[in-house]
Amino acid sequence: MKPARIPKTTAQENSQSMTKTQKRKLLESSSDVVGQLLRNYSRAGQQIHCINDYTTQLTKQAITAMKTGNKGRALQLMKRRCVADGVKHMYRQYRQMKWDQAHRLTVIVASTINPGISLPSRPQDNQMGQEEIQVEKFAQTMMVAQCNFRRNS
Repeated sequence: MKPARIPKTTAQENSQSMTKTQKRKLLESSSDVVGQLLRNYSRAGQQIHCINDYTTQLTKQAITAMKTGNKGRALQLMKRRCVADGVKHMYRQYRQMKWDQAHRLTVIVASTINPGISLPSRPQDNQMGQEEIQVEKFAQTMMVAQCNFRRNS
C-alpha cells in the first residue's frame, strides 16, 4: 500500500490555510527541534574550546621536551596535537552543520507563518579552510620529523 501523496504548496498557501492552532503547534514543535540543534551547536563550541586548551598544553610540553633533548617524547606529543587538531576540525564542521540546520528550519517555519519575512544569515566559518591547510602542513612536517628521527636512531 503506497502512502498518500501530499500535494506541494507554496509557503504563502500554507500560511493562508493554517489556523492559529496549527501555527502554534508548528511553532512549539519546531522550537523544540531548533533548541536541540542550538544546544548541540553550543556543546560543539565548548569542545572546541577544550581542545584549544589541550593543544596549547601539548605544544608547551613538546617545546619543553625538545629543550631537554627528549626528541622522541616531543614527537609523540606533536602527533597527539595533530590528532587533536583533526578532531577540532571535525567539531567545527559539526558545529557549522548544526547552525545551518537550525537556520534552515527557522527560515522554513518563519516563511510558513509569515511569507514576507526574511531572516539574517550567519557568515560561514572561514577558519575551517585555514585549519585544513594547517593540519596538512603539520602532517607533512611530522612525516619529515619522524623520518629524520628514525634515521638518527
